[in-house]
Amino acid sequence: MDANHVYGFPFQFNDASQGAHSWKWDFGDGAVSNEQNTTHRFSEIQQYYITLTVSNVDGCESDTTKPLFVSPIYVPNAFTPNGDGKNDTFYTAGYESGPFEMDAFNYEMLIFNRWGQLVFKSKSASISWDGKTVEGKNAPSGVYIYKLEITGKNDDNQPSKKTKLIGTVTLIR
Repeated sequence: MDANHVYGFPFQFNDASQGAHSWKWDFGDGAVSNEQNTTHRFSEIQQYYITLTVSNVDGCESDTTKPLFVSPIYVPNAFTPNGDGKNDTFYTAGYESGPFEMDAFNYEMLIFNRWGQLVFKSKSASISWDGKTVEGKNAPSGVYIYKLEITGKNDDNQPSKKTKLIGTVTLIR
């Protein structure tokens, strides 16, 4: 991706320390902030280690570091295909514009049951899983494995780095 491209919404970082007088956020990408609570946008798809160093009026310092994986997509961890109009399908969404635009990405989503059998396959981000199996029957409640492969296009309309994600989604009936 273009080094100037920034993914999605800014991340909000909030200090939960007590008695702090000064703050230094290190976002793991060369950027820093001295605000108590701040936001930051990242330009690469990767894992970052965010460090907050605080000090009190006497100069005593304390720091904490947490990992953050930045991705151009959001994958829910559960859905409820019960027809109530809320969370009825499982889909991936881009942070900036909802579902991916069909012409912007090479996209494949595979869903497997706990026995490793393929229950759903889509080559379009606009087609979501409705909780049915390949035979059209309702899939039972439980945990399913998803595998996503997405290749975006950079600002020059050329393929960018392929993103592969594997995770789980819980189907609740």
